[in-house]
Amino acid sequence: MNVLEAAQKRLARIFNDFDRVLVAFSCGKDSGVLLNLAYRFATENDCLDKLSFYYEDYEAGYRFTHEYAERTFANLDKVASRYWLCLPISAACSVSMYEPRWIPWDEDKRDIWVRPMPKGEYVITAANCPYPFAKGTSGFDARIQFSEWYAGQHGRTAVLIGIRAQESLTRRAIFTSKHRRFMHDGLCYSKTLTPNTCNFYPIYDWKTQDIWVANAKLGFDYNKVYDLYY
Repeated sequence: MNVLEAAQKRLARIFNDFDRVLVAFSCGKDSGVLLNLAYRFATENDCLDKLSFYYEDYEAGYRFTHEYAERTFANLDKVASRYWLCLPISAACSVSMYEPRWIPWDEDKRDIWVRPMPKGEYVITAANCPYPFAKGTSGFDARIQFSEWYAGQHGRTAVLIGIRAQESLTRRAIFTSKHRRFMHDGLCYSKTLTPNTCNFYPIYDWKTQDIWVANAKLGFDYNKVYDLYY
């Protein structure tokens, strides 16, 4: 089978085995394709009530990225729930020699925010976060906390993450290491985190060209900043 057929087979297994499916959407090319594949699968198999997605917004970014997020939240609105996280996390800073970290959406520095807070009932901020959140929590830990909260609300949750083995040896090792443990039923594209949450990587064997072929052939929307990159 080709990689699209393989991804569809994996999605079928994931939707069958878990109460809910939560896509970690970053507005990047890989997570965008993964979210569109999951939405397409759920639509065709009448299980949109099991699908949700979230976007962790780092405040400072390309205009095209924000526009893509807005289109996605507007167009993929048939899912069970959507979450746009605007939390004061600790994020890596690549524009300063002196400050390796910074805090997006810091209420104490609202006067220098890069852009206004997004609007929508799905936007989660420090003020309305439904679980305890500490300012300065790393973005990585914040994603885990959110997934655990979501699973606590909705049952056993499969978290879909759009990383691929082609990207780096470190990521390749996630799927190929002989020392791996805590997989869901021995599936190499999975990693069990807690009794209620398990990460899945359904497009781990896709190549970069597969991403763009899928966008073209299946008519998926994507972040137009990649056109500028090209």
